[in-house]
Amino acid sequence: MGLRKRLDAMATLSCPSIPVQSTEGGPSIGPESVQKETGVYDQRFDAFAELVGAAFSCDITRVVSMTLGEQPTADFGWDHKTDSTHHGLAHEIYNDADCHQAMTDYAVMHANQVSRLVSLLESTPDVDGRSVMDNTLIVWGSELADGWHGYLNYTPLLIGGDWHFKTGRYMYWPHETPVSLLVPEGYADLCGKPHQHLLVSICQAMGLDVDYVGLDHMWGQRGDRVDCRGPLPGLIG
Repeated sequence: MGLRKRLDAMATLSCPSIPVQSTEGGPSIGPESVQKETGVYDQRFDAFAELVGAAFSCDITRVVSMTLGEQPTADFGWDHKTDSTHHGLAHEIYNDADCHQAMTDYAVMHANQVSRLVSLLESTPDVDGRSVMDNTLIVWGSELADGWHGYLNYTPLLIGGDWHFKTGRYMYWPHETPVSLLVPEGYADLCGKPHQHLLVSICQAMGLDVDYVGLDHMWGQRGDRVDCRGPLPGLIG
C-alpha cells in the first residue's frame, strides 16, 4: 500500500513554475559547459545536481541523498600511476607520498563538485521567494575518514542550516570514547564521538523529534557501554 501511494503521487507530480537558475555571480552548469571541461563522472554529478535543485524548488521532495561512486583516476590527474582509485591509491596513502597527494587531489575534485552544487542551489528560487540554498542543509561526509579504512581524521562538513546551527566554525571533539580506533601504528584505545550524535543533530535541525538514529548505544571492545543518544554538543551554541 505504501509503495502504491508513492507511485500514485509520482504520477501526478507537477511544478507550476519551472525554476530558472540565475547565472549572476556563479558558474553556468549545463550539459554543454560540462561536456567541454570534465568527464562523464562530472557530467552525471551536475545533471543530478540540477534535478535536486528543481525538485527542491518545485517542493516535490525535501530530502535527497547523493552517493558518488569511485572517481576515475584520469579525472583528477593520476591515471599515469594507476587506473584504480580504491586499491591503487586509497589503500596506500600512508605508504606512498604520491598516493597521499593523489587522494588529496581526489578530495579537491569532490570539494569543487560540492561548491558547484551550493552555487546552483543559491541561484535557484524556492517557493518562499528565497533561494533553495537558504532553506537547505548539505551534509558532506564519507563512509570512511580516509582510504586506509581509518577514522582518525573523520571530518564531516555541514553547509547551510543556519536556522538551527551556529555556522562558520571548525569543531573538534577529542578522542575520549572507549572504543578502539584503527591508526597507522595499530589500534588506539580511544576514539571520537559516535557519528550517531551528528545524525541526531541533523534530524533535529529538520524538525524531527528524535533522540537517536539507528543505535541508541554500542559496546566497546573492553565491554564499555557507549551512549549514542542525543545531539552532538556545541553545534547550536
